[in-house]
Amino acid sequence: DGLIPIPEPGIRAPVCAQGESVHKVGMRGVKKENLPAKTCPTCQRPFLWRKKWARCWEEVRFCSDACRKGTPRGKAQKSPGSPG
Repeated sequence: DGLIPIPEPGIRAPVCAQGESVHKVGMRGVKKENLPAKTCPTCQRPFLWRKKWARCWEEVRFCSDACRKGTPRGKAQKSPGSPG
């Protein structure tokens, strides 16, 4: 119905870096195929918006911690002394 829920008194609504409430910029009610997407610079795979990134979607660059650390999925470096 387009209404934004109002938090109870004494409870602050989460706020994005730009100062807008997450409830105003959230993706509630959006189908998965309509979510914003980005391409990971490490693995070159597309990844979709996630609720945990609602506050900082503009700053999100990598699809995972592994890509952020420089070891994308499927390309993990073998540690010295490991068999194989």
